[in-house]
Parts: sequence; structure tokens; C-alpha cells
Amino acid sequence: MSSYPKIQAFPEVRWERRFRPQTGWIGSDCAYSVPLEKERILWLFGDTYFGEVRNGRRVNARLVMGNSVAIQHGKNAQSARLQFFFGKHEGVYPTAFIRPRTSRGWFWFGHGLAEGKRLWLFLTHIVPEGEPGVFGFRSQGAWLAEVLDHSIPPLQWRYHLHQLPFYRRDSRLHVSFGSAVWSDRRWMYVYGTHDDRSHTPLRRGLVAARVPMGRMPHFTAWQFWTPDGWSRRWRECSVTGDDVGAEFSVCFVPAVRKWVMVYSPADLSPEIRLRWADSPVGVWSEPQTVYRCPDVQTGRHVFCYAAKAHPELSAPDELLVTYATNSFETSEVLNNAELYVPRFVRLRFSS
Repeated sequence: MSSYPKIQAFPEVRWERRFRPQTGWIGSDCAYSVPLEKERILWLFGDTYFGEVRNGRRVNARLVMGNSVAIQHGKNAQSARLQFFFGKHEGVYPTAFIRPRTSRGWFWFGHGLAEGKRLWLFLTHIVPEGEPGVFGFRSQGAWLAEVLDHSIPPLQWRYHLHQLPFYRRDSRLHVSFGSAVWSDRRWMYVYGTHDDRSHTPLRRGLVAARVPMGRMPHFTAWQFWTPDGWSRRWRECSVTGDDVGAEFSVCFVPAVRKWVMVYSPADLSPEIRLRWADSPVGVWSEPQTVYRCPDVQTGRHVFCYAAKAHPELSAPDELLVTYATNSFETSEVLNNAELYVPRFVRLRFSS
């Protein structure tokens, strides 16, 4: 692209208020959204605090490792209702909503897509590494959850787990799919990350696959975007960029007739960046920084990440974007209930 659209970016506090319960679900990161029906949206979260908020602090807080979900009814920021859901341990303690078959580790959500009453959810299996701090973990595999009927209440969902064969992790490379999903109703495009671990700092780029609608769990039907076009050889994927965070979104912006990737930098710089393209697989533009997250000024150890767009809640000339906030010190998260909850930013485009 020779030029970028003009963009206004401003905080969207009306939506933030929807994600500030005072009891039960009291904070998480990730915040992917998946439209299910016209007025019903699924939210996917990562590790989640369960407890109470009093005077701006989390109290009686229990950290649920893995994931939680919410169902949003309505698309109006003033009137939308959210219901949050966990799993249950012996009917008492909250647990992750979806758990691995093994007893070790937990699932973190990638993105997802509804296809009729079927729902496809991408998952990464995470295991602890025993190191202190917020990054004492590693991924161990990628999975696809097939929810048979998303129209019934979430606690009644039945699902199958399919292990993704398109996954690699070793001392040099980490390749995985499921960070973002987009569909043109003929193909489902599944985006992932390609980590070049031989460099410091880490270089992380985007890779892309597609699968015909109705064939998601048929892995022989998957195709991968390579320098020679679409191919069955997933290890030869084209890589875009080297600054992409692990979570991001790809969608079409009607006002400018372009596809846009929304992401946070892999190095945790407090920015929201965009890359533009004329097709869902590129060629992608150089990164454009559109917003600097002010949250890093609220605490010595605060960082921001996981920016992504929510087109189902956006006007044709706008994108509603969320990002996550966290801290390297747990005490900051517990003492400030404005951390570790989705932050919302509205991007408005003009030619």
C-alpha cells in the first residue's frame, strides 16, 4: 500500500464498563470474540480471577489457570448483558471451562468460528516450566475443539477435541495455527505464528492457512500460503513480519476495502499496530502504530499485549479493538482491579 487510511483512535469506556463485574468473574486476558448469532457473541478469555472487587481491589481472589468464557446478549454498549462461565471442580470450585485430557497443564484459547450450530475453537496446550514469574510456561501442542451445538447454554456444551498436526516447537522454531480466524463463507482462513527462536529478541511473524467451509477437522483438506501460492506443505509457509504478538486478529474493513491485521508487538511495547493488505493473505504493509496504551503509567511493572479487533461490534468505518493489561508483580494486579481486564479502543477510518 502506498498510503494508510487516516485513523482516529480513542478509548471506548462504555464497553469497558460491561467487563467490570464486582463478584464472580473479576478479570482475565485474551478477550477473543466469536459471533454466534445476530445478537449473541461468545467471549474467550485466558487465566481468570474469580472473587470480589472492593474499593478497586481484588479480594478473596482465586486464579483459575486456563480459560473462561462469556456469552454476550445484544450489541449495544449501554444495554448488552454478559454471562460468565467456568468449569466446576466437584461442583464447588471454579476451574477452566475447557481442560486437556491429561492432568498436566491447561488450555489457552486462540480464536474461533461458528459454522451453523457447530463451533470451532482453537486451543494451545500450556504446561508449567517451573520457572518463577509470569512467563514460567511453554506450549506443548495445538488443538481444535468442535462444539456440537453452541445454541444451548455453555455449561451443557458437548465437544470433541482434535489435535492439530500443523505444529512445531523446538530450540529453533515454533509454528502454530489458530491465533486468528476469518471467513468469506467459502473458505475459513486460519492464521498462526512463526517464531524464529534463533534470534534475540524473538522474531515472530504471521503464517496463513485455509480450509473449505464444512471441512475444518479434515486436516488433509487444509492448504497453506507459501511463496509459490497455496500448498499442502505447511512447513513452507510464507512469513509476514517479525514483530507480531501471539494473539491478533485479521478482518476486512468495508470503509477502505482492505484487510487489516491488528496486533500488539511481540516485544511488549505498549502500542497497537496495524498491517494492511488487498487480500486475506497479503502482501501485508509495513506496520502502522495507531495507539499508545497509557496503562503502563499506572504501575512500575505493568505491560500491555494481545490487541485484536472485534468486527461484529464495529461500524463499517470503524473497528472496536481490545488489548490486555497485566503486571510482572501479582500484587499490582490484586491491588488495581483496572488491570487484567479488557481495555477497549475505537479506531475510526477515513480515506
